[in-house]
Amino acid sequence: LSDDHSPDRTFEIIQRLAREYKGPHRVVVNQNRENLNLGKHFSRIFEMARGEWIVAMAGDDYSFPDRVEKQYLAAVRHPEAKAIAAAWNRVDENGNRLEADAGHQGRSGEVVLSRIDLNARCPFAVRGCGVMWHRSLFDIFGPMKEGVFVEDNVYTLRALLTGTVVAIPDVLLNWTVGPNKSKIMDYKLDRASEMTPYEQEVVNRGKQHIKVSEQGVTDVNCAFEKGLITKEKRDNVLGQLKIKRFREHCRGYWWEISLFARIGLILKGIALHDGKWVLSKWRELFGLSAYHRLSRWHHAIIMRRK
Repeated sequence: LSDDHSPDRTFEIIQRLAREYKGPHRVVVNQNRENLNLGKHFSRIFEMARGEWIVAMAGDDYSFPDRVEKQYLAAVRHPEAKAIAAAWNRVDENGNRLEADAGHQGRSGEVVLSRIDLNARCPFAVRGCGVMWHRSLFDIFGPMKEGVFVEDNVYTLRALLTGTVVAIPDVLLNWTVGPNKSKIMDYKLDRASEMTPYEQEVVNRGKQHIKVSEQGVTDVNCAFEKGLITKEKRDNVLGQLKIKRFREHCRGYWWEISLFARIGLILKGIALHDGKWVLSKWRELFGLSAYHRLSRWHHAIIMRRK
C-alpha cells in the first residue's frame, strides 16, 4: 500500500487497513516523502515489490476477487508473456458504469501481440489499470525518465521488446474516471484562453507523449545493447518512434508557434513520411481546428452585424 504524499487522509487509511488485514500475505506500507506523480511513483513501487509479477491498482479503482488468479493462470499458459492485460469497465466516481473496454472484452479467446508496430492499430486496449507486468521489465530497463506521466505505453513497448503482450477477455476490474484523473494532463498554456477545448486536449496529449516517445528511444537502445533485439528491429522501431515523437511535437506546440514555423513542420512531416502527403496525420491539426476557428469567426461577424 503506497501513498504518493497525498494531502488528505490516504496514508492514515492505508495504515488502518494494513493493521486490520488478517490474511496470509505480507503487507508493506509506504508513504513517499514528496509527491512523485504517476511515473516516478510507479517506478518506486517496482523497486519495493519482490514478486515475479506486479499487479498495480489505483486507489479509486476496484479489482474483482478473481483478477490476480485469472491473470496469473494466463501467464502460466503463455510463458513468453511479459504483460497480461484484462478487460475492464469504465465507471464514474459513484460506481456507475460508463462503458466497457470495447478493445477486447467479449472476444471468444485470448489475443497475443508480439509484433512491434507503433503505426498499426492495437487489436485491444492496453490500459495500465488492467495489466499485470513482469518485474523483468523494470530490472532490465530501470525506472522511467523524469516527466513521464504514464506507465502503460512505456511498459507495453518494454514487454514487446522482451516478449509478448497477452489480452484475456475477462472483465476483472472497474476503472474509475473522474475529475482527479485529469490532473496529470495539466500544462501551463500561454494562449489557453484563446484555444478551443479540442485544441487544449490535443496540446496536452502531445506534450505528455513527447516524454513517452523519448523514454521509448532509451528503452529500444537498451534492449539492443543487451542483445534482446536485432539491429534491424532497433532501427525499425527507432524510425517509428521518430515519426511518433514528431507528431506529438506538432500536437503539443502547433498553436504556440508562428505560421512560418508551422510551414516548416509541414515540410519536415512530408520528409519523414518519404515525401508522401499523409492527410490523416495532419487532420487533427487542420481539420477540426479550422472548423472551430471558422465557426468562432463566423459567430463574431454575426454578433457585430447585430
